Amino acid sequence: MAASRADLAFLYRRAAFGARPAELDAAVAAGYEAAVDGLLGARALGGDGTAAEPPPVLASPLPPPPAAGPGRGRPRGARGADQRPGP
Repeated sequence: MAASRADLAFLYRRAAFGARPAELDAAVAAGYEAAVDGLLGARALGGDGTAAEPPPVLASPLPPPPAAGPGRGRPRGARGADQRPGP
């Protein structure tokens, strides 16, 4: 069963931000499954199912925070058990 233009317009509204008339014409010509594959990015896969492009290299993780030294063990304004509010 061929998908109607209304079916594909609904798909594009729900899965993306809608389609321009030319995009919708191309989707109707290609068929429903091809439109779904296009929206899901299946064309970015190579013939063997692996990514056609390698994933981007992200920046290395942030360095660990500095160790707490004298006077740096508590956040500003925090009170410990030994520091009770005054009268």
